[in-house]
Amino acid sequence: MTFRLLYLIFVRLCPPGRRLDGAAGPERAHGPWRVDQRPEILIRDRDSKYTDAFDAVFTATGMRIVKTPVQAPRAKAICERWITSAHCQRADRILIAGRRHLHHTLSEYVDHYNTHRPSPAVHSPLYGVASGGWRRPLQHAQRLCAPVPGNEPERARRFMRRFYALVSAGYGQPQDPAESARLEVEWWRVHRAAQQGAPGARDELVDALARLYAFVFGVTESAVRPAAVHRCQAMEISDQWVARGSRPDSPLLAVERAALVRSYTALVAAVHR
Repeated sequence: MTFRLLYLIFVRLCPPGRRLDGAAGPERAHGPWRVDQRPEILIRDRDSKYTDAFDAVFTATGMRIVKTPVQAPRAKAICERWITSAHCQRADRILIAGRRHLHHTLSEYVDHYNTHRPSPAVHSPLYGVASGGWRRPLQHAQRLCAPVPGNEPERARRFMRRFYALVSAGYGQPQDPAESARLEVEWWRVHRAAQQGAPGARDELVDALARLYAFVFGVTESAVRPAAVHRCQAMEISDQWVARGSRPDSPLLAVERAALVRSYTALVAAVHR
């Protein structure tokens, strides 16, 4: 019996759904083989198997090659996670007989990984919102509301009506996209006022956000008020972080994330109790 080393390449493992588009198992990992593989986004480690010929394929099209830091697996954590999953759940349990067997085994596992395994990221309604065309109206509306002064709330409401109409068509709520859009843009307005230091704006912001949550999810304002309070706390911390220079190593980021987790936990508890 003769054993051979087979290499594995996989293509475009990307958030938020973390779907794997393809995998292949060639017998050699030299420069010419890798030139034939063309991922859409090139973020790679510093392995010597990635030759100048491989890099030239992508730099010729204007792509910028990003190399991960030396011995930093967290820089490509999703890829490392998939490799571990493939090893533990498939490769370690099967004696691979050859390249064709490896390709068949990996193809079945990719299908299982993308469609059958329990994954909150893949099966959550938020995955459809983030990965579909619903994201663009939201981004347009946020840009229209951002300038102070000079924002355009009416145009922002039109984009948010489109956003909530798409959400309603896919998931059956909210029942009234126009009113949801009005409440959404209203709490954005109050947030801008709070950023400008308007008196009483913080309490008004909590009220505005609680009204939005209550209307969209069909619950009482008192039920979602704790979630609104924590969300407003996170927004205040975020504003402080921006005012202090938006440093990526600021301890405020961890405090903001904790407030957001408390907010979403309270919201889920209010909606599904």
